Amino acid sequence: MRWELSETGFLSANAGETEFPHVPDWFEWQRGCVRDEILSGNYFYEDEIELYSLPGTDKYHYLGCGRLRHDESGFLITGHFNGAPIRIERKPLSMHALHVEYDYRRVLKGRDALNISTENDSFYCFPERQLMLTKLSFAAEEMYSLARGNIRGRTE
Repeated sequence: MRWELSETGFLSANAGETEFPHVPDWFEWQRGCVRDEILSGNYFYEDEIELYSLPGTDKYHYLGCGRLRHDESGFLITGHFNGAPIRIERKPLSMHALHVEYDYRRVLKGRDALNISTENDSFYCFPERQLMLTKLSFAAEEMYSLARGNIRGRTE
């Protein structure tokens, strides 16, 4: 399905019915699909990543290739740097949102990235599957909400 975004911010389907005339409607529908996937126990994401560290404000350090996993227990980054294992875990209650960078130009020109921070570092992950970041962002928010006991109904 393809839509066109007008200059006034409305969506219209190129063919067939326009189900979502506003971008927020479309986003909430996507969020509902992710929530349903989580509640049914079918949500799971895993991918190869390129991993960078930003411990300060201006110098990125390449840590190498690794894996990113996201499921009901939260985010897990694994890999190796200088022969030592890397393991970064973030539980759902520790992340109310996920920092996403689309078309990020500061490190890997034009690649999408997500950032998972710890107390003293920020880890930029560049997944192989570039079209998953919005879904990961919705999933992080929904898992946080569910972990806090806020169960919202499906938005259709």
